[in-house]
Amino acid sequence: MRLAWGLGAIAVLLLWRGRGGGVRRAWSWSLDPLAEAAEVAARGARRDVRDPMTRLRAMGALKPHVAALRDEAGGVLDDDAGTWLPEALQRWARTIVHIREPIDVGGEQSFAAWLTHHLGAADCDCLARAVATWARAFGARARIGVAEVGDGGAHAVCAVSCGWDAGAADRGWLVVDRAAPGLAPPDFGRGVWVEV
Repeated sequence: MRLAWGLGAIAVLLLWRGRGGGVRRAWSWSLDPLAEAAEVAARGARRDVRDPMTRLRAMGALKPHVAALRDEAGGVLDDDAGTWLPEALQRWARTIVHIREPIDVGGEQSFAAWLTHHLGAADCDCLARAVATWARAFGARARIGVAEVGDGGAHAVCAVSCGWDAGAADRGWLVVDRAAPGLAPPDFGRGVWVEV
């Protein structure tokens, strides 16, 4: 009996810490819904990156895309991941099916990066979270941006730095997204950007 209670308490603790199912209902106290959505996704990506398995999952997710880039480059990739990582992330993002989040779920749903990859489907903020997580797993800088779109809704994207080595000059940012690939962050409009 004590063993059952102990195991139940451990399971509750693991789920409470966000390591259980990979799904969390996100809450924030921001008055700006765009800032709230960006911060919720960024906070989730920061949590995902702390998981020791994240780098292995990122390598597994990006492996076929990095291999294709290597083949296109004649069998050799530059040691500077800033030259190939944004493109590999963009190719991976194109494999994820975009789904709209139901309006009546009672708050923003936030899925862990590994779950987005496993399911092969996500809404825009979960995809941005996954891209930011994979980028951070490789040591790249990432920002999540959320902006209003035409019909009063919002859209989230992730911008990945194209150069993040300490000695390298900032070569700019590239937006990784299914709907608007390749945009530089200033082109995203009056959105809210949060560093991951």
